[in-house]
Amino acid sequence: MVDLDSDTSGSRERERTGSLVLVGLAVLALILGALGVYIGFSAHQEVSAFRAELETKLDRTVELEEKIESLETRLIKVGGETVRIDKQIRSVVTQTQRAFDDVTREVKANREQGNKTNKQLAQFAAGVAPTSVIRAEGSSAASPSPSGTSAAEVSPDGFHTIQSGESFEKLARIYGTSVPALLEANPGVDPRRLQIGQKVNIPK
Repeated sequence: MVDLDSDTSGSRERERTGSLVLVGLAVLALILGALGVYIGFSAHQEVSAFRAELETKLDRTVELEEKIESLETRLIKVGGETVRIDKQIRSVVTQTQRAFDDVTREVKANREQGNKTNKQLAQFAAGVAPTSVIRAEGSSAASPSPSGTSAAEVSPDGFHTIQSGESFEKLARIYGTSVPALLEANPGVDPRRLQIGQKVNIPK
């Protein structure tokens, strides 16, 4: 049977990891944004300081003009880099969220499949054919008799044709034999996957 506790624990671990990744990316975005603002503010202060110095001096030298131009270029470049990094972080966050959603959906689907498998295994253990058993092509299910047992018959060659709701346990009761004897007489037959119309050897 499928270990649902292990599946649930694994899904919780993946969900926790996804949440930590999103939080880490958000913190990284804040740090980079703050760094960009700080660099831009510092450059702006330097430009303002140089402008004030130039205004106090009548003699504006070429060196100061070049330095101001360099600082302004740096400020524009920093602003552009900040915008680019912000877009990249937003893209990574979006992709991570999509991947996290995909994993969550996959975990949910696996959990539902596990529940379905457990239900089928429980039906097998109880000797009841699951509702998902596919009818053999061209065969039809025989109607149960009023007593609740199928009208079982053995062909001249010693074989019984499986009908709806039959299992090895039921055949053992009908023909007065045992499940081990049926298993021994049918080594290639899986008792958990009996199909309507399938022939089973009945030991004498």
